[in-house]
Parts: sequence; C-alpha cells; structure tokens
Amino acid sequence: VDGLSMLIIFAEWERLTADPDVELPAIGITFRDYVLQAQPDEESLDKALTYWRERTADLPSPPRLPLTKDPGEVEIPRFHRREARLDPEKWEAIKGRARRYGITPSVVLLACYAEVLSAWSGQPDLTVNLTLFDRRDVHPDIGHVVGDFTSVLLVAHRPAAHEGWLERARRLQEQVWRDLDHQEISGVRVLRELARENDRLAEPVPTVFTSMLGVDDALARTVRWPDHTRSQTPQVWLDHQVIELPDGLLLSWDSVDELFPGGLVDEMFAAYTESVERLADEPEWAAVPGKALPQGRPEPKQDKARPKRGFEAPVGVVEETVAGIWGDLLGVSRVGR
Repeated sequence: VDGLSMLIIFAEWERLTADPDVELPAIGITFRDYVLQAQPDEESLDKALTYWRERTADLPSPPRLPLTKDPGEVEIPRFHRREARLDPEKWEAIKGRARRYGITPSVVLLACYAEVLSAWSGQPDLTVNLTLFDRRDVHPDIGHVVGDFTSVLLVAHRPAAHEGWLERARRLQEQVWRDLDHQEISGVRVLRELARENDRLAEPVPTVFTSMLGVDDALARTVRWPDHTRSQTPQVWLDHQVIELPDGLLLSWDSVDELFPGGLVDEMFAAYTESVERLADEPEWAAVPGKALPQGRPEPKQDKARPKRGFEAPVGVVEETVAGIWGDLLGVSRVGR
C-alpha cells in the first residue's frame, strides 16, 4: 500500500476498535477500476519517454556508499529503523522559511538528505529515487481506496561549487518540477527501457526519499501512529520517510545495515538530523554554506574483511578485449569486471 492507504487503514482500524459495530461507508470504485481509468494516453507517454531519453543521458550515478559486501550476497534483507522527531515549533519555522523562499518542505528535506549522501559517498553529483503518490482524482471516493498508487522519480542532485545551500535547494526544486511534468513514465520503466543505451543506467538506484507531506496532512495529524513501524522494499538499501504527526515531524530511515560498515548509517543519520535542526534554527537560509552539515566528511568505520564495491575497470589485455566485445554487443560505453 502507499502512504495514504496506510493512513486510511490506521484510521479505520482505530474506528473499528472504538466501535466494532460501526459501518464504514461504501466505496464506489476499486483499485482495479482506478488502474484501468488512470492510464495516460499514448501521446503523453511518447512525450514523457522523449523527455527522459534526453534527461537520463545527464543523470549522475546513484550514491556509491561504502559497502562491506556485495548486495547479491544478502539472502534475506533485514531492515533496521532509525527515527528522530522535530518538535512542532521547529517544523513550523522550517515550513515558514520554505514558503518565503519558494521551496516545498519536502524538497528542503530532500536537499538535506542528498547533501548527506553526497558527503558520505564522496560524490558531488548523484541520483536518488523520489517516491510519488500519484493518486489521480478519477472518482469522488478515490481518497478512500486502499492500494499502491506509488511511482518513482529519478532526481539528480548536482551542486555547483559556488552555490550556497539555498541556491542548491532552489535549483533542486526547479528540476523536480520539470521532471514532475513528465511523470507519466515511472523511474522504474525509465531504467528498464534505457539501460541498453548506457551502462550507468543499468545500475540500481537503491537510495529512496519518501515524503508523505501533503498526502493528507489533516488525516495524518489525527491518526494514532504505531509505536513500532518498519518498511521493507525490494531492491532498496536505504529509504528515508517523513510524515507530519500531531507531536511534530517524524523522520525515519530504514536500511539494510549488513551492507554497510559498522556505524556508517548512524553517522549519516546523525549528520542529517543535525542539518535539519540547523535549518530550523537558522533564520536566513541564504547564510547557510553549501553543505548544511558539519564541515568535513568523517571517515566511516570500515570492515577490513571486505573491500568497497563499485565500478571496477578491466585489468589486462584479455579482460579489456572481453569488455570491448560485451560493449559492442550491448551498445554501452564501458563494461566493468
């Protein structure tokens, strides 16, 4: 289910717990009906595909965070949750400044998240998956339907050396808006259809940002949120989720910890929450430097038993020859070991 569906389930569960005899209102549309009605037309699909063909040629790689093992070795991924809460006063301060600067609160948090990933992966430029709740208004009851209305958007973070934090966040906002105009094609389909044209696009983008802000804030602020939650998503290594609750903003990370050196995700999460707190306390975001983080990237604790994994160039004449054959066959610019 998607974020709003989860809230619907919690709200109905709470009503039925309080009054087991209550009759929930009938719903005049099913999720299957929605899927059949909400299909974009061929012209919109063609335009979106053309846009993403041009866009993906310029997309940077996903964050190459230090790993202690090949993800293919993880037989049963086990996700660990980290949570932090921002009190209502600080969250209201961030939302007020975001409005003043013309940035959505979600993009404010996305920018902080991208800065942390950039610092710990050692990459100025990177791509993350942005979860979209694309529930189109095709029926009066669509807001009560439980299902998975999500798609993903590939978002590029490309900071420029001369920019301060506010400039970077504004530019990220503008890019997200441009990409949203062509969301008829999900990021999953973009990767699948274009992977043959560029070997970078065959890489997974396992780092996700999921914002439930604006999904149904009134409902979110009234629902009794569970004390213990955890999400698990196939092919995801790190998923950041954010939701506004009655007692403030809940920031949570779900991660497959066995992939990363010990302490790495803890360090990243601490730096991320510090950057968000800093924006809450800083009245003028234009004064925030390029990274709303502690200066300098701390060295993560490394597991010496396994090397970091990433792109490995062919070594020697035989490997280079084989890589060249595969490159010609697949139509890609490079092939790793």
